[in-house]
Amino acid sequence: MQSVASCTPAFRGVTHPLALARALPLESVAPTLCSTCRLRTLCLPGSMQAAELKSIDELVYTRRRIHPGEHLFHAGDRCDALYAFRSGSFKSYVTTSDGRTQVTGFPMAGDLAGMDAMGSDTHTQSLVALDTGEACIVPYGRLQEQARRYPALQQQISRIMSREI
Repeated sequence: MQSVASCTPAFRGVTHPLALARALPLESVAPTLCSTCRLRTLCLPGSMQAAELKSIDELVYTRRRIHPGEHLFHAGDRCDALYAFRSGSFKSYVTTSDGRTQVTGFPMAGDLAGMDAMGSDTHTQSLVALDTGEACIVPYGRLQEQARRYPALQQQISRIMSREI
């Protein structure tokens, strides 16, 4: 299985969460637990019990600060994580065969990114920061495990994907 770090080209080859934390740039910030995040109602179902939330807290490896012009991923990059935005604004886009850029969305705080790679494990679009923001890195494999354990979480993921569509 590919590491969470492989989602960002600068971290390819980093496989252990502690190694990832050391490999992240200085602008990385300490993780915030999902159960105490002020945006959790946008990501998590409100019906989750305390024990379920504690289990979900283990999903996020780290929170990362992203600066204007910095890409979280490019089309064609292999990825196995989703990004939950805590702050900032971003632009997702594809580059057409003739080199033009076609904007596909403007994710912001409370949105998830990376769902374009859920079916194929390869991003179909690129994502760049428009201003300084923060994103929680959520390993997709671990998210799937938790969704199997907690049907309410699976339903919430389906809702989020439905909104994307």
